[in-house]
Amino acid sequence: MKNQNLGLVDIKTLHKRQTLLKALTAILAGMLVVLFAITIYISIKNSFSPLLVVPIALMPILILNVLNINTIKKELDSRNK
Repeated sequence: MKNQNLGLVDIKTLHKRQTLLKALTAILAGMLVVLFAITIYISIKNSFSPLLVVPIALMPILILNVLNINTIKKELDSRNK
């Protein structure tokens, strides 16, 4: 997404963006957990698998999404007061 000033975006758009980010973040978190579990299982069953690096490398995306959700939530809270 573009790096916009959230103060210029209307409330309806912020709610849509927050809902979309929550859904996508939940899907990403679920997929990362499944991928991590599968790679751990493969590593135990056989030997070390380089696929173990993939879920670890994708964690910053998950963290950034959570931070963006928190930023949008703070903006919505400040507008409701």
